[in-house]
Amino acid sequence: MVTSNSYLDIFLALLLSTTVMPIPEELPVIGAGVLCGHSDAKYAEDRENPDRVRWWVMLPVVIVGAVLGDIVLYAIGRWRGPWLLSRKWVQRRFISPDQRTKIEEKFDKYGVAVLLGVRLLPGIRGWVFVIAGMVRLPLWKFVLADAIYAIPIVNLMFWLAYWFTDQFLALANQLVAHKSLVVSHLLAMVAGAFVYHYLLARHVPTGEAPHVPTIISRPAGAIGHAVESAFESVADAVTGRHHHDKPPESEVTPSVGETEPPKSPPA
Repeated sequence: MVTSNSYLDIFLALLLSTTVMPIPEELPVIGAGVLCGHSDAKYAEDRENPDRVRWWVMLPVVIVGAVLGDIVLYAIGRWRGPWLLSRKWVQRRFISPDQRTKIEEKFDKYGVAVLLGVRLLPGIRGWVFVIAGMVRLPLWKFVLADAIYAIPIVNLMFWLAYWFTDQFLALANQLVAHKSLVVSHLLAMVAGAFVYHYLLARHVPTGEAPHVPTIISRPAGAIGHAVESAFESVADAVTGRHHHDKPPESEVTPSVGETEPPKSPPA
């Protein structure tokens, strides 16, 4: 807040966010909704208080500020767009020549409909408005399309911030009141993620031989062999036979499907 007028502050913030300041224009829009919501809650019993921030004044200011900022970017593109986009620092940090070519092709193919998609892309949105001026998109079409696309989105953000102002403030107050508990939970989450990522996720044993350490697999194998021998001994004691005894060959019957090979006739 740089002036004593909330409406002027929001208007300047919107205008600067689209042209100079490296912040998305959504922040002033949300800030305007919060200001109006908080003011209406504060002066609920005194609607005529001169300090109250009235939403029916703020909302048009927000819409006009957003559209006017976009018009400034359009004018920059129409006046000095090619020179600006040819600067190396612009190509390196903001928009590459390939991106510029693709956006110009989109304007040739879809026209003002391109402005609808970029409304949800804060990182590239301003440069699309600059390119719209470069490709000589008619100003009246740009202003009309930008207003049509901006009004519903600005309204949505403004009213969400307006209606949930008290909930946001209550949540913030609760977080501050339980700051130590919140910090401890955050630290526990970070520690758990660290343990899982660096200790558990790297090596999950599956029980297969390559994954079982030798110091465990050898004793486990010996124990398993001893248990198996013990069961065989018990079974032999019950049946009265020894596991090393084999039945005589004459008692062995061929299995199903097996036949004796034919004997060759004597010479």
